[in-house]
Amino acid sequence: MAVPQFWWGHRANKSTRLYIVGCEPRAIPTVPLVLGEAPCVIQSRKRQDYRPHTKRAEREATPKDFAIWLVSLARRCTGHNSD
Repeated sequence: MAVPQFWWGHRANKSTRLYIVGCEPRAIPTVPLVLGEAPCVIQSRKRQDYRPHTKRAEREATPKDFAIWLVSLARRCTGHNSD
């Protein structure tokens, strides 16, 4: 499942692919849907865009809301050990 981290608050789309095992599709936490363009882009310096580029630290960061969503997803997967 591919999701843009923009939906969870990243300033760029930052597409992320998720491989989900042990969780029925109906058990996956609600995925937010944010329409429109992200205010920034993640690109190499060789390409130009009308939107500002993110800095390296921001490119590598994960939005807090996305991290919370991922933990929620992990807890719903079979084989999760709450110890």
